[in-house]
Amino acid sequence: MNQIELLLPTGESPVDEVSKLAPRLADLAGKTIGIVSNSWQCMTTLSDQFAIDITERFGAEAIRITSPTLAAMSQEMLTDIRNRCDAVIVGIGT
Repeated sequence: MNQIELLLPTGESPVDEVSKLAPRLADLAGKTIGIVSNSWQCMTTLSDQFAIDITERFGAEAIRITSPTLAAMSQEMLTDIRNRCDAVIVGIGT
């Protein structure tokens, strides 16, 4: 019998604490939000709108980050993002 892994978008895990999401920010005002895109056309379109909303509606700074299209981000890149951003939106467009 095949096994299916169920992932809950709320970050709640019936299995362990490792699967939980990071604590949510109480407010975005004054925060730095990274938008990671692999440069596929639909993600570029979405990230444009995210950046507008983040700055105009929520008073945060939006930083655009381009990830490799066909490979994982390097540890240096992940560390840089972690050091610069309070939260990150990661998207993959197709």
